This record gives sequence, C-alpha cells and structure tokens, in this order.
Amino acid sequence: RDEYLKETFELLPYNKEILRFFFSHIGEKFTLYQIYQILKRDMKLSKDSFYKITNELLENKIIFEVNKFDSPKSPKKFYAYNFAFKNVLTNKKNIQYTFENIIFLELNKEEVFYKDTLTFFLPKEERGILVLPFADEEVAREKLKKVSDVKKVDIITISNEFELTHKNFEVEVIPFWRWRFAE
Repeated sequence: RDEYLKETFELLPYNKEILRFFFSHIGEKFTLYQIYQILKRDMKLSKDSFYKITNELLENKIIFEVNKFDSPKSPKKFYAYNFAFKNVLTNKKNIQYTFENIIFLELNKEEVFYKDTLTFFLPKEERGILVLPFADEEVAREKLKKVSDVKKVDIITISNEFELTHKNFEVEVIPFWRWRFAE
C-alpha cells in the first residue's frame, strides 16, 4: 500500500517539494507566504511560480484550504485529497491531523471554516465540530468551555461515545463511523 502511494505521488504532475510540504503539514496553520518562505530556503523558487503551483493544486482539488471564520487574512489550514500521503511522505505521525483530514473530506461539500475554539465551523448550520480522536469527558468539557456562537457542537472521536450537555448549545459526542453514516 505504501509503495502504491509513493508511486502515485511520483506520478502527480506537480512540483514534488511543494506537494510534499502540503501533504506533510495537513491540518497545520500557515499563510501561503510562510510556506513560500520555508520552501525557498531549501529550493530555488520564485514567489510567482509558488503561487501559480499552489493555485493549480487548489483548483484541481489536490489540496484544500480552510479559512478562519471572519478572518480571511489569518493563516489557513490545508488538507489533502488523500490523507494517507502524510504517513507515506513523512515520519511526522500525527493522528489528530490525519483524523481531521478524514473529517474534512466528509464535510467538504459544505462551506467549512475553522475557529480558534473549533476544529471546523459550518456557519449555515451554526454548527461546530471538534475533532478529538481519543476524547474523554474531562477533555471534552474543557474544550467546550471556550466555545460560543453555535447551536450545536459535534465532538467526533475514533470510538468513544458519551453523554455531555452544555447550557448554551446542543452537544453530541459521537464516534466517526456513527457520525459518517448518520446523515
């Protein structure tokens, strides 16, 4: 499987160093200028070609960007069309970001943002999503203390499920498989 993904990566008709950066940093927050500055230290790269290649990657849905809600100039979160590339291209294993990427791909049919207090925010539904792979009640309560301006928060875990209430909005703690097939 890893060999297949490595071969697939090599066949993608884009600059491999730029692709490797995006795939290796899924879910992390960067401005495009920050990424450009990081990449140009290790490779010859003009700003124009970097922005051109990045726009192609976005237009062709190889990568996706998620803006901070009501703050388009803030750093963006980037996700990949195939979350498995991160594990093949880097030794940086991070279940949080990989799981976020999986959730993002499910949400990508809607307008999706992030907030400082929420992994994802769906403004049309006034719904927040917290991606907490291994959450327990204590962790979930702590995260919810900072959340406001929503009608509902889904806390998506890998397998945990428990009851939780909040005085200002509805909360559902749900394992991914149930969340994915509930709609």
